[in-house]
Amino acid sequence: MAYLGKSPSQGVRNRYYFTASGGETSISGALTGGTLTFSDGAYVDVMLNGVTLVAGTDYNTTTANTIAGLTALSASDIVEIVVYDVFSVFSGNVNSDFNVGEDLTVSGSITSSAGATITTADNSTQLTLKSTDADAAAGPRFDLTRDSSSPADGDNLGRIRYMFDNDAAEQTEGVRLDAVLTDASDGTEDVSYVLSTMAGGSIGERIRIDGDGLKFNGDTAAANGLDDYEEGTWTPTFVGGSGSFTVSGYAFQSGSYTKVGRVVYIQGILKTTGVSNVSSGTYDIAGLPFNVAANLEPSGTPTSANAIVCSLQSNWTNAPQLFTPVINTTNMRARQGLDVGASTYTNGNTGDFNTGTDKNRTGFSGWYETDA
Repeated sequence: MAYLGKSPSQGVRNRYYFTASGGETSISGALTGGTLTFSDGAYVDVMLNGVTLVAGTDYNTTTANTIAGLTALSASDIVEIVVYDVFSVFSGNVNSDFNVGEDLTVSGSITSSAGATITTADNSTQLTLKSTDADAAAGPRFDLTRDSSSPADGDNLGRIRYMFDNDAAEQTEGVRLDAVLTDASDGTEDVSYVLSTMAGGSIGERIRIDGDGLKFNGDTAAANGLDDYEEGTWTPTFVGGSGSFTVSGYAFQSGSYTKVGRVVYIQGILKTTGVSNVSSGTYDIAGLPFNVAANLEPSGTPTSANAIVCSLQSNWTNAPQLFTPVINTTNMRARQGLDVGASTYTNGNTGDFNTGTDKNRTGFSGWYETDA
C-alpha cells in the first residue's frame, strides 16, 4: 500500500543509541545514529538495556530534542531511542514539475494559470466533458470566457483553431472559429460568429453569422444578410381579378414553396370541376404563401424584375403563357401573348376558361419577391 512521507530509502523512523558512562539523567546532542532530533515527544520510544521505559514516568520530552527525567544511569547502560517520522496529508503547493504515472482523480475543481496539453499516441478521445445530471437543463457545458475589465466593440471573445502539419513540417492553421463583440453596449449587445478556412495558402473568412443573418466570403453589408429560409405548402385557387366568375369545385389543388431571404420559389397545379360566369373580366391565382413586394410593378411588358414566368400546362382557349404578381396581395394575374418573348402581353380574360371536360387544368412554377 502506498503511503505519504519519506521514501523507504530514507526511512520512516530514526534510531539512536547512547552508552552511559554513569550518573546521566538526560540524553541529547550527538549520539550513535546522528544528532537527536524530534518534533513531537509523543512519537518517541525509549528503551534501557532492551526494556521499554514509560513516557512521563521513566522519562520526559518537555525539553526540545532531549530525553530527560531519567533515573541516574549506570556505567555501560545502553539507551535506545526511536524517533518516528511525523507527517500530514499534503495540502500545499507544488512549485515544480509534478508527474503522475497512473490515473489521477480529483474531487474538487481544477484551476490553472497556464496552458495545458493532453497528448495521446492514437486517435482516442483526448478530452471528455461529462454531466450526470438527470434534469433537462443544458449540460455538460463548455465556456470560453473573455473577462475583460474594459470591453469594447471589436473585441475577439474567443477562438477555436484546427491545426495541422503541412508537407514542410510547419504547424498550419486550417480552420478558425471566432466570436467577435460588435456592440458592447449594455442592453444592445451584438456578437458575430465567423468561420474562416485555409484556401490557396491563406486563411480567409467564408461564413459570418450576425444580427443581419448569414453572410459569405467576408461580406459585412447588412443588406446582404440572408435572414430566412423555409419550405412549405400552399393552396392555389382561381379568383376573379375584375370578373365575377364562379368555380364550383376543384379536382385537385396543390402548391409548394421554398423561401430564401425575400425570394419565394413556387410551384403548383390545380384543376376545376366546373366554372360559370366566364364571359368577361380578368382572373388570378390566389393563395400565394407570402405577400407580393410593393416594389414590383406589373405591366403589359413582363420582365425578370416584375414577373413570374411560368411553365403552363392548361386546357383552355388562348392559354396564358405567364402570370405576374399583383403588388401588396397574395395573387398573381394571368397574362396572354404569342410567346414568352412577346413585346406586349394583355390580361388573361375569364372568357378564355374552358368549360369542357378538362376544366382548366393548370400547372405552373416560378418566383417572386416578398417584403415579408
